[in-house]
Amino acid sequence: MDKEFKTIESGPEFVGKNLRVQKELVSDGSRNFFVDVVNFPNSTAILPITERGTLILERHYRHPIKETILEAPAGKLEPGEEPEDGARRELLEETGYKANSVQSLGIIFAAPGYSTERAHLFAARLDEKPEQGQSLEPGEKIALQEFAAGEIQDLILKGDLRDSMTISLIFAAKLRGLI
Repeated sequence: MDKEFKTIESGPEFVGKNLRVQKELVSDGSRNFFVDVVNFPNSTAILPITERGTLILERHYRHPIKETILEAPAGKLEPGEEPEDGARRELLEETGYKANSVQSLGIIFAAPGYSTERAHLFAARLDEKPEQGQSLEPGEKIALQEFAAGEIQDLILKGDLRDSMTISLIFAAKLRGLI
């Protein structure tokens, strides 16, 4: 089925700091149509689990939606960076915690209808205390909050946890018996 679709032409429409949006003319073999594609770097997200089995999540301001939302530590991978290394880096920068162990939970497509981004998911077992303070990037405002694993389902059902990458992390960790 994939071989039926062919890109006829592609051109950048907008180039930003972290992404490139292009308009592609695509053929499905019988007709042509345009598709907008957001080329975004691959990313990583990590679910921090303490020795007590609690989860550490972030209240993170996200300007595109102009809200502070609950989410797991996450970020884009640096060029040439291995996904696990990126997950460990994001965990340390955003929470101050260092992972004792990291387990891969798979890869998801963040928004396959328009974006090239692949998100590499991990779970981390943590030391009980942070190794350092947060090392936030300019514009980041992150407050940490600890939750019992049993609270997470209620947060999702009540709509207090709406970040799709974090929900995917929690679901994958639960299926693997990590939480």
